[in-house]
Amino acid sequence: KGQAQARDWNESLRVLQHMIVELHDGHANVYYFQQPPLTFAPYTVGIIEEQLVVLGADESAPASLSVGDVILAANGQPITDVIAEARLQISSPTEQWFNASLNMWFATQNVTQLNVEKADGTQQTIDIDNTLNYEMWSAIPTDPRPTERFIEMEEGIWYIDLTNLADYSQLNTQIWDIAQSGGRIIFDVRGYPYNVPPAILGFFHDTPMESSQFLVPIVTAPDRANLEFADGSQSIQPLSQIESRVVFLTNGSAISYAETFMSFVEAYQLGDIVGEPTAGTNGNVNQFLVPGGFVISWTGMLVLKHDGSQHHGVGIQPTIPAHRTLQGVRENRDELLDVAVETLQSE
Repeated sequence: KGQAQARDWNESLRVLQHMIVELHDGHANVYYFQQPPLTFAPYTVGIIEEQLVVLGADESAPASLSVGDVILAANGQPITDVIAEARLQISSPTEQWFNASLNMWFATQNVTQLNVEKADGTQQTIDIDNTLNYEMWSAIPTDPRPTERFIEMEEGIWYIDLTNLADYSQLNTQIWDIAQSGGRIIFDVRGYPYNVPPAILGFFHDTPMESSQFLVPIVTAPDRANLEFADGSQSIQPLSQIESRVVFLTNGSAISYAETFMSFVEAYQLGDIVGEPTAGTNGNVNQFLVPGGFVISWTGMLVLKHDGSQHHGVGIQPTIPAHRTLQGVRENRDELLDVAVETLQSE
């Protein structure tokens, strides 16, 4: 009914978004082929201690807007109402993925005025100009992780950001060199590790490792009657063994392939997992075209953990839970990375 009453593509898009929210699927989305280019806000946000907080800001953002500001209202609307509307447009199986997705959703809502609470408790109204393109906006940090993607944090403790490495070709050699020198490694998987193959995990296990269960549905009858599955699982072969202790950082922004990577770590206990649960959505994505120029996507595969238990809506669980705090954001501290370093120091 709502779709039939929609007056333009924007209203149609909103109706379809409301529908796919019911899938509770991190891969579920709606795209409109002829949608004009979006403009993005000059800042990033996230939910910290149940409040919407500014996590990063572009140089074009108003000088009065600070990292750590708590957003009370957007365009005069209480932030609780804004987040309630976001829940009608973001399909998510978990709170951690909703939080990760809220950042981009909020950045595209053409918020021209923010009411914020500053660190000293005062409140301020700030006018915003949304003129960034996606590439500019995506460069704004959401956490204060090291800007160098491969760096020795302190003697013998190396940090490798697998989500932002510019050159992967030397990674195996670099890992081996660290191990030979007695070093320990923090792998950052807060986000999407793109072209980093799970094969590098073969350094840390001396027998072949099987992946999660990737089950592709074989549909031969309507209504999923007599549904069968083809197994699309993979394996990782061992590499020259490394005795170095490793820690993996992750959170709700790690989805899909990132969860495939982290599933080996969880199942084979390759190292401590510091941070928060991953998104809870994995598997290949299906798409279909809807009349009017819309494309709807969703997860088209059943992914189970190694032991056959549910992955969807659960994700990879940390062995050492760690969370950001409002004070830590305001002090520009990477609290999850701090916990990872402390974990390696405790040997």
